[in-house]
Amino acid sequence: MEIPDQETADRFVSILREYLEEVEVPDPWIYFKGRGRLPLSPKFNVVIYRNSKGKFKIVSTDDYTLLRLLNGEGLATLKEERVDIDDAGTGCPIGGVLIGVYHHGQKKFLWREIELLFFQSPFFEEKKYLDEAARVTLELLEQLHASPENTMIYICSGHIHTKTKEILRNKGYEVLVTEIKQPLQDLLENALKDYLKSNFGFEGFFDPKKDDPREGFINAKKWLKEDPERIKFAKTGWRYFKNSL
Repeated sequence: MEIPDQETADRFVSILREYLEEVEVPDPWIYFKGRGRLPLSPKFNVVIYRNSKGKFKIVSTDDYTLLRLLNGEGLATLKEERVDIDDAGTGCPIGGVLIGVYHHGQKKFLWREIELLFFQSPFFEEKKYLDEAARVTLELLEQLHASPENTMIYICSGHIHTKTKEILRNKGYEVLVTEIKQPLQDLLENALKDYLKSNFGFEGFFDPKKDDPREGFINAKKWLKEDPERIKFAKTGWRYFKNSL
């Protein structure tokens, strides 16, 4: 998005500093860079840069949130109820991915699976898992009777929720992209641990939020190589598997 002049750029910077941690960068073309401060996700980034002609532009990882801030609307309008949405298993090469929701008022946790086939050819290359993530999330919200009129959605910034957040906003939900913490974080990771064991027989579960993801990936890779038949349990749509196993 273009910024008409330096005065406007300075006004935007002033607004953004209320919500973002400013990041110092040596690049002389970067006029401002900031990342989200809670309740925003630290993965929410905004950059204002000036090109060789002196023209200002602003880019963001979430244009919807950026425009809300710049228009003075704040982060979101609070509602009576809050539902958190997160995912588990996106970094594990074995099995599908779980989408979990936690309704704070009901103290209720639910999850559903994005099946493994969505991470294998041809669906993975077509990014069908994004549509499936949105579909199962809407089903979970319906199961919770969480309506747009009274429900505030807190959703993880992960790529898998790209379409989900857009669809939820189109349906009238207030959506805040943020870092999801307890209790959903542990509830969902425990569900993933059980899911991997019961569906695939894999007990080398690793929690990337707590454990070394490289070690966990190595353990999963070793487990797959122990039996050639296990490749059917892998996310073979990943580029990693094109030249291995």
